[in-house]
This record gives sequence, structure tokens and C-alpha cells, in this order.
Amino acid sequence: YLTNDSKSFLEINTLENAIAGDQLRINQLRSQRNANETELDSLRERYAAIASSAFIVDKNNLVCPTCQQAIPDAEKRVLDMRNQFNTTKGSNLNEINTRGLQLKEQQQIIDNSITELQSAILTKTKELAELKAANKNKPVTYLSPEALSETVKSALVEKQKEVEEINKLIVID
Repeated sequence: YLTNDSKSFLEINTLENAIAGDQLRINQLRSQRNANETELDSLRERYAAIASSAFIVDKNNLVCPTCQQAIPDAEKRVLDMRNQFNTTKGSNLNEINTRGLQLKEQQQIIDNSITELQSAILTKTKELAELKAANKNKPVTYLSPEALSETVKSALVEKQKEVEEINKLIVID
């Protein structure tokens, strides 16, 4: 274990971990964005296929299979089938459109998050460089596990005393 100024060392370590965490989050967001793009492409294909579909009447459906005579009210039946086709088609197109809008909204949120994380990484990277530069010429001390344990215990005792002092100041009515 090594240390120069344990507070600076912890700050450097914390910043490095934060930068790595932000980068990991960016990678996850990009992966989600790619998955959304794939789904959007699929939705576009489905939309085009459904939008270009046409209502076709099979003349065999308008003839009685047993006696081969025209079915009564064939025109009404065709009109009902056309209306059902158009209703289903419209409903399917609406669902695809709604999902596409949701995905586009998610894409915008993802893009904003990536931009914010990239900005945070830049800020943290500058801060990290400054900390490393400030600690560059400080002497480095290597601590044995026992010495490190004693240092941690000492810091813990100090913090416990601070907590006790704060608790004394708190007045409970």
C-alpha cells in the first residue's frame, strides 16, 4: 500500500472510479440506443408493409361452398370485411406509430444523458489531472498492512469522536 497524502490519494481514486463509472454508463446508454435503432428500423419496415397492404376480396368467399350459388348480402359482407380490414390496419399503424414516438423520445433522453456524462467526464478528468499534478512531487510512503490498519483505526476513532461531539450538540426535546 502506498500513500502520500491519504486524502489526495482517496480523491484521486474516487475521481478515477467516477470517470470509469461514467464511461461504463455511456457504453450502456449507447448499447440501449443501438437496440432502439434496431427496433425503430423494424417498426419502419412493418409500417411500410402494413401501409402498402390492400384489401382483396376472394371471390370464392362470396359463393356457397355447397351449392355454388352467390351468398345473399354479398355486398354488405364485402363492405363489412373492408371496414374490418381498414380498422385493423389503422389500429396496427397507430400502435407502430406510438411505439416509434416512444423510442424517439427515449433516444433523445439517451442522447442528453450521454452529453451530460461526457461533460462530467471532461470536468472530472481536468480535476484529476490537477490533483495528480499537485501530488506529483509529494513523497510517497509505502505502508505495511499493519501500518495501514493502524492509520484506518486512528481515523475511525477520530471520526467517532467527531460524531460524539455532534451528538452532544443535538438537543432532543
